[in-house]
Amino acid sequence: MATAGHFQRVRGAEAFAETHPDLLRAARAVFTLEGLAAKEVKEGLDGDYAETGRPQATTLNVPPVAAMVARVLSALERKPTRATVVMPAELGTPLSDAAGFVGWSRRFDAGYRRPGGLPYVSWTSDPLYRLDDADTPDRLDRARLVPVARTVTELVKAFCGP
Repeated sequence: MATAGHFQRVRGAEAFAETHPDLLRAARAVFTLEGLAAKEVKEGLDGDYAETGRPQATTLNVPPVAAMVARVLSALERKPTRATVVMPAELGTPLSDAAGFVGWSRRFDAGYRRPGGLPYVSWTSDPLYRLDDADTPDRLDRARLVPVARTVTELVKAFCGP
């Protein structure tokens, strides 16, 4: 399943989850992926952006559960990526749209089959140009797309494989 919502207080994710509880019960994990091959920029005095030549830093946010952190680190070791920091969420809430799905799974369904709701991986970046007119396809480092896709594949296999 793939959805879009870009935060907006996770209303779209919550509404979808409430409308489709069968899909959430069958889900093995929630992945939020955003801006993973973004180029880093700095803002110039004129307000324009200048590329630094480095990848935009990303944050990979997971539940504060040792086994889940270990899965993520193992996946990253198999297919490493640059400029990523792994952060267990202290409150157990994703720092992304995944919060709507995970929050719903904890809040609305006492019979949910996993204690604490759905596992999640939120891997995002926050470049300066996000959501403004400079957020264009040329801001992606095309050379990083395949390596990022391979790392995402390892993450999905870590959570959803046999």
